[in-house]
Amino acid sequence: MAGEQGALWWGHADKPDAELRERFGDTHEAAVAGERSSWASTPSGLVASVLVHDQLSRNLHRGTARAFALDETA
Repeated sequence: MAGEQGALWWGHADKPDAELRERFGDTHEAAVAGERSSWASTPSGLVASVLVHDQLSRNLHRGTARAFALDETA
């Protein structure tokens, strides 16, 4: 199991990236546009913001500069 999980976390797989894009792409774009700034008002919202700006960006924009464009925001 650890090998499979590690591959999911640190590897590249088109299927998980596509699933994340479908499920959270709109949320990510809304956050990028500043439409989720209210998230910063709660601890759980801050965690969500970091995940969206940092981790989702990595998957949604893999292999492009956009994957790292929100690092400072995160």
